[in-house]
Amino acid sequence: LPKREAGWQAAMIKRAERYADAVVVTSHAAGEVLAERTRLGTRVRVVPPAPLLDPAGEDRTGAIVLLVGRDTEDAEPLAKRIGQALGEEVRVERTDAGSGLAPSVAGARLVIHLGDGNTFPYAALHAMAGGTPLAIRANPVALETVADAAEVFDAADTDAIVEAAQRALRRADQLTVLGQDRAKAYTWRSAAEKVWQLHADL
Repeated sequence: LPKREAGWQAAMIKRAERYADAVVVTSHAAGEVLAERTRLGTRVRVVPPAPLLDPAGEDRTGAIVLLVGRDTEDAEPLAKRIGQALGEEVRVERTDAGSGLAPSVAGARLVIHLGDGNTFPYAALHAMAGGTPLAIRANPVALETVADAAEVFDAADTDAIVEAAQRALRRADQLTVLGQDRAKAYTWRSAAEKVWQLHADL
């Protein structure tokens, strides 16, 4: 993280260690790291989110949407190289676009997710819910989220991404079914029940 943001995060963790009755995270992978590196211990609770809307049924545009973290400018040259290698149009979207991201993801032919593991991969969840084939960079949070419903690449270099994208396109029908099935594990009812139980336990 940038120095300023890392400092803010460290300050908030110290505050949470002192005052919080519980800290909610979105994945077991994140919860394990937080429990290991802080004094929060059993106060860490996992409440996975759900898709912000149900984008199933959107028309496929034929474009590949390349999803990145915060800096879309750095992704444009990479998108161009990937597009040339695949012979496809590649469009860049921000992964923090909120509910506005879901229709774009659902309308894509393929989603390539370049998450760095610092945040929950909402775009991947939108893709799976919308039946869009997915290729995603490997990290503990991403692997926990997608299970076997995506093609995975280990490094954010062009060759690795292109190979994963090609595999995903070849398996598009299969990944659509696997993704929609996997997305069913993430519902707002389940999230609400976990939050309700957390308050009951407190």
